[in-house]
Amino acid sequence: MEEIVTSVKDIKEIKTQEEFDLALELMQKEYYIINLNGRVAVLNIDRDVNNNKKIIFTEEAGFKLFFKYLSIIKPIGNGVKFKTEYVVDHFFSSGKTIRLDRIDFDPRFPTGINGRWYNLWQGFNYKPVKGNHYPFLELLDINCGKDVDAFNYFLKYVALSVQKPWVNPRTSICIIGEPGSGKGRLINDTILKLTDNSISLNSLSEVTGSFNSSLRDVLYVCLDECSFGGDIREANLLKTLISEDKRIINEKYMKPYVVNAFSKVFILSNNDYIVNVEQGDRRYCVLRASSKFKGNKKWFDDYGVWLKTGGYEAIMHYLMYEVDISDFNPLDIPTTQEKVELKLRSADLPTKFLFDLLEGNIRFGDDVVKNNRIYRVPLYEEFKDYCKTYHPKAYIPSFRDFQKTLNKAFDFKQDKETWLKSWKEGSRYYYVIQSIEEFQKRFAKNILGTDDYEQMFINQPTEAPKNHIEILDDIFERDNHV
Repeated sequence: MEEIVTSVKDIKEIKTQEEFDLALELMQKEYYIINLNGRVAVLNIDRDVNNNKKIIFTEEAGFKLFFKYLSIIKPIGNGVKFKTEYVVDHFFSSGKTIRLDRIDFDPRFPTGINGRWYNLWQGFNYKPVKGNHYPFLELLDINCGKDVDAFNYFLKYVALSVQKPWVNPRTSICIIGEPGSGKGRLINDTILKLTDNSISLNSLSEVTGSFNSSLRDVLYVCLDECSFGGDIREANLLKTLISEDKRIINEKYMKPYVVNAFSKVFILSNNDYIVNVEQGDRRYCVLRASSKFKGNKKWFDDYGVWLKTGGYEAIMHYLMYEVDISDFNPLDIPTTQEKVELKLRSADLPTKFLFDLLEGNIRFGDDVVKNNRIYRVPLYEEFKDYCKTYHPKAYIPSFRDFQKTLNKAFDFKQDKETWLKSWKEGSRYYYVIQSIEEFQKRFAKNILGTDDYEQMFINQPTEAPKNHIEILDDIFERDNHV
């Protein structure tokens, strides 16, 4: 062999003992024997077409068959008889071959072999170098819709992932935006490029399917146009992906094994119904990207040039050394208008009914409303008619569940501790409504998690008349008698 070889796969044949020994040495550098839950395989860290590292497991029989051609014929005794020795047999029998008990993903430890286990963490691709980081901040601001609170949260979220990549935020950043607004450029072309421990998925199968090997070693996960709104099973699997500390990995032809999970999840979509957001949610930061840069080819071309000429290094320095995360709690998610609207869209039927009532889209007769009283049973009957009309295939909640939602939304106890039994007229029970504006405030705070009730009920588009607040207040007459 005259050419210099760096991989055992570069060797085409073996003619001498020296070549045999070289092949074995290279094989032992590139491959390891691993025992995963009682199943022995060969582990190889290879490169894909994009030069990113990838993990390959090969069963013993397949590995031996693949390298069977690497052999040498040796004489036995006086040279009358001969035997064939295979490099791969020496690989399995040699005490110098590295044997591992597990693989894991843990940024707290060095990359590669750590005693009897292999760490899949590959570190960051760029060294921090102080420089111009402002194009990154400008693109970040655009993706936050120029919302200051959202910008500060997003910035510290990413800085935390660089300064302490082993911290699991248990939250996700969701960006809604028109095509070309820059959300992909920020996440896929900027943040995910900081480390090879990143993956961008365009299909839900990697999250919801039977095999999830691509998720075993990811710091950053981008779910690009993988909307999860409306599907309960997919929504629950997404919650697990975001919040789990341990992840069960299912490889084809291998037994399941467990790795650490430190994933920072980004969800991008042109669709407004990007995720299902429950009441009291502390998992999603939902943003709407501005369209300021849409169609601005020059700006994005200049941004790409900047990234390749020191931009990544400047970003790393800024995130590592210049962003203070000492007071950052990932669970303190800012309340954005987009998140509030998703909560409403994801809400149960009683909640949607109450919103339409407060929005002025529902009118009642005298059998339901009298002065400031709304009679409970007739209101529930109106609710059932509402469900049959607008959601004919949906399950109609019971009266008890309906009443629980009302109390959660309006917190009647602050008006009267004994409201449940004392608000009664003869045999008819009722709810007391002080004013529509007051109950809009309560609904916005208790259900949607925002104090900005006017944004929800006054500025939000509606088919109700412009003076629907006045109309409803006329219905209820603001009579404060209890």
